Amino acid sequence: MPRVDKRSNSPRTVTQWEIARRCGVNQATVSLALRHDPRVKKGTLDRVLQVAAELGYDPAIHDMARRLVSRRHGTLMMNRLVALLLPPYFYRATYFARIVQGIMDEITRARFTLVIHYNGLPNAEDDAMPLPPIFHCGGVDGVIAYAGPPRFNALLDQLQNCAGFTNNPVVSLLGPASECCSVVTDDRQGAYRATAHLLDLGHRHLLQFCYYAGRSTIIDRLAGVEQAMRERGLDPATYLHRYDLPRDWLHPARPESRPAQLDDIGDEQPLVAYLRANPEISGILAHNDFSALRIRDTLRDAGWRVPEDYSLVGFNDETDLGYDTAAHNQLTTVRLPLEEVGQQAARLLLEQVTDQQPRQEECLTLPTEFIVRGTTTVAR
Repeated sequence: MPRVDKRSNSPRTVTQWEIARRCGVNQATVSLALRHDPRVKKGTLDRVLQVAAELGYDPAIHDMARRLVSRRHGTLMMNRLVALLLPPYFYRATYFARIVQGIMDEITRARFTLVIHYNGLPNAEDDAMPLPPIFHCGGVDGVIAYAGPPRFNALLDQLQNCAGFTNNPVVSLLGPASECCSVVTDDRQGAYRATAHLLDLGHRHLLQFCYYAGRSTIIDRLAGVEQAMRERGLDPATYLHRYDLPRDWLHPARPESRPAQLDDIGDEQPLVAYLRANPEISGILAHNDFSALRIRDTLRDAGWRVPEDYSLVGFNDETDLGYDTAAHNQLTTVRLPLEEVGQQAARLLLEQVTDQQPRQEECLTLPTEFIVRGTTTVAR
């Protein structure tokens, strides 16, 4: 039980000095043990933690005092807490769940704590969202963030102008960024292999779905597609058709993207009209698996078959998309190592937090895997 000050009848703050005296060690050892520093022997660590619990030691009070003192002297103190900033509705998509799992594995192993916060307002995703108080009081050691330009740049400015965060390290997920480190996947390699697969099956005119044309992942994918075409003597200006992805086909994390809200079918559907106007197209490269299955449904409702009439390739190798599992298991796709993305992002951030030496613009690129299933075949 916490000791009580008889004069005020309120709990008295227990100090590390008292714990050290009870354990027969110095105060520096207690400080290290309470932070679970690996340099402290297990027996000593267990004894310190036991005595601290018996005396009612409150680390929050002590850490707050240390933060104030260290900031007053111009030094930084590690709080063993990092933040993850994700889009609203991220919890509806296994895409993000796999990333979070990888991050949590590393954060937990390092005995850090993770807090998750939106990178924007849930009902107005283009607007900035105020940082929670824990950022302003200096409680966050570093940030892992997922956001596309220009939102990420605005978010980075917001963090750098936050008095309690300023120059703490930031790691960008799945998008290279200036002024901070990032972990990305080799989308160019994935798109190249998907395109090469279709071309080697005899397809020549391909339809590439695009979203946010200026985003680095789209630029990289188009570069991979064009490389595969040029290597086979095909001019992308003639054989590559680009189609803007409808916003509600982007990702199941968005509430407007639920399968029950499919667009109208038939010749009035824009994609159907486009394909009828360009009958030479026989291969389709979707933006992700969710949009690929939306495309498959639209083709089917218009009387076309996959893969007999159109070969179709997804991207990400997502599951739990609101469709039956069998439909996803038939989809030829490019698999992204999303768990490893999360793991590497956490490792990169923790290395900077513990070393207190941020690295500028280091970008780690992870390879993709091309998986052939049942939605591609030889060209008609």
